[in-house]
Amino acid sequence: FPLNDKSWHDALLVKTSPLIPTGVWHWTNEDGQTMFIKYRLDYYYNGEYSHKAVLPMCRLKDKWAFKLGWDQGNYQWGKLPLFNLPELTKTKKKVVVGEGEKTHDALVKLLPDYCSTTYSGGHKSWRKTNWETLIGRDVAFIPDNEQSSKNEFRKIALYLNEELKCNATVVELPEGLPNKWDFADPFPFEIDIVNLIE
Repeated sequence: FPLNDKSWHDALLVKTSPLIPTGVWHWTNEDGQTMFIKYRLDYYYNGEYSHKAVLPMCRLKDKWAFKLGWDQGNYQWGKLPLFNLPELTKTKKKVVVGEGEKTHDALVKLLPDYCSTTYSGGHKSWRKTNWETLIGRDVAFIPDNEQSSKNEFRKIALYLNEELKCNATVVELPEGLPNKWDFADPFPFEIDIVNLIE
């Protein structure tokens, strides 16, 4: 994104009208310059929540584009940045990885002594991400409460341990959680998150 250019905001509202995004997240390089944006739209049917969509926005050839990419470096397999990259590169805190930006935001509040991140595109798209930022780090993956999320997080942890010499683990969630529950949702009972991680 051009530095100090705020015109993306108006362009986004025009694109999503009449809906208003319920979340906007800037994915940046190590210097904090925005590479692309993800925004969330919530859909309702007869007044009841129906589903969500988390969609990309970027700057290509001096125009706003509603897809994933950027001019310099191009969008390449294995090149997408981790979220919260400037903080990841400067801190020595243990890293926690959740699924999605909203869960990341929740983990930042719940776990101030850790460094939270996530990756773009959902749990099955992890191979599109550059994980080398985490070389040699202690990493805890916190999956959503669904089997596919847990399975993919185990694959990523194995990759980090074998290829990047990390100490990566996958948190075992307690029994009794609703299906697809994550840490951005209301807690159905008291959970000691730090105890789960450590």
